[in-house]
Amino acid sequence: MIRKTLGLSAALLIVSCSDALAPVDRAVFRETGSSANAPVTTIVQSAEAPALATYHTSFIAIQGMATRFEIRYLNGDKFIELRIPEDAQFLEADGSPVVPGETVEVTVDVDSSFFLVRFGLQGLRFDGEHPGTLTFFCDHSQDCRGERLSIWNQARSGDSWNPQTNVNLPGHELVATVNNFSNYAVAW
Repeated sequence: MIRKTLGLSAALLIVSCSDALAPVDRAVFRETGSSANAPVTTIVQSAEAPALATYHTSFIAIQGMATRFEIRYLNGDKFIELRIPEDAQFLEADGSPVVPGETVEVTVDVDSSFFLVRFGLQGLRFDGEHPGTLTFFCDHSQDCRGERLSIWNQARSGDSWNPQTNVNLPGHELVATVNNFSNYAVAW
């Protein structure tokens, strides 16, 4: 984790991605864990989907500044977008607030076949009043079943998966409020 105090006044940090990697092994479904009594079945990228611009990258979020991070397919279509509002308060794992102007580097790893994303810095979270929003764009999924889909969260690798309160939007978009940096998947 990188932390620095910056005196920036920009309202929005938009990060571009690099490090393009070719996707590998496209299976139909995969069990990724369980929540309560139900298994989580993660949807997969369509075999015809273009590659993502990156499968591993990072971005800098600054306490007190709005941040927008996205990953796109090589054809320009969106895969994910994370928005952090200006008034979001980052909290350390112990609950202590991050100081205004301090930066955090968040790593992002994307599964090459599934709608599954890991945001590094697990343990860092938002206060309950000003969460971030995460949007998955499922246009290039192999099996997008509308109302059955949800964004699921796994606080730490190995923990159970839990559905997030989300909204299914037209065009196969799923939006959920997120309260932490951890693992997220589109599943049913």
